[in-house]
Amino acid sequence: MPDSSITVIDMTSGEEVKTITRGTSPVLHQQVVTPFCGEVGSWLTLFAQRYSGHTPQDATIYGETYTLPNSLTAKWHGNAGSATSKQVCVLRRRPLPGGLYLPGSNDPSSFEATTTSTSAATVINSYRFFLVEPFLDTITLSKQVQFKTSISIKGASTSATAYLTEVNFSLRKLTSSDTYTTIVTKAVPANISNATTTYVDYSFVADAWIPTPVTVSPSEVLVLEISTYGMTSNASYAAYHKLNHSRGSSDTFIEIMVEDI
Repeated sequence: MPDSSITVIDMTSGEEVKTITRGTSPVLHQQVVTPFCGEVGSWLTLFAQRYSGHTPQDATIYGETYTLPNSLTAKWHGNAGSATSKQVCVLRRRPLPGGLYLPGSNDPSSFEATTTSTSAATVINSYRFFLVEPFLDTITLSKQVQFKTSISIKGASTSATAYLTEVNFSLRKLTSSDTYTTIVTKAVPANISNATTTYVDYSFVADAWIPTPVTVSPSEVLVLEISTYGMTSNASYAAYHKLNHSRGSSDTFIEIMVEDI
């Protein structure tokens, strides 16, 4: 293509304003399409369920249990009397059948704890669910985690108000007897009160990102741990918190994004 020019002229004065010269270029310009490689992570959903009943604030268990692998032992919540290899609170890829008969002294669809503190204090202390389906190979967790649970609160009397001030979630792994490595935690502040003696249910969902990649080997056990905090307006009447995990339901579960399952 030969060189050429374009002259811009002011129509009022007739004077030349600007001349633009157009020439050839040795550079061949091409439009390049860069491939985009996107990845949609796989989600591992684990439902919190309970095999059977147990006495409140104690390690006594009834009926069916899950035995931790590799002779591991653990307390099923922070106030349990001792660590044991037999657990009733589990994580499963599918909920237990809703009509499954499980013997026990307590309702196996929830766990209840109380406080008479008039300032924010731990109510449900580190209630734990243990994964019963171990990984076949070592996996690395390094992405997003979503927690979900249902908490109910009530007071012991209409003369007091029960409060829920925080729900705390932790994803941990059991590495040796009652010894844990924390993978990620998430605190959810709350300002919930109930001045009646009837339970009111509340659902909580929290997203978190694992800050540092963590490997989980087949000999280790993933653990979902949930705590609640609250108080009562009158120390003579307790505040009640209840963590719900009904069989066949998604009351409480965790979703973990993984690259390979």
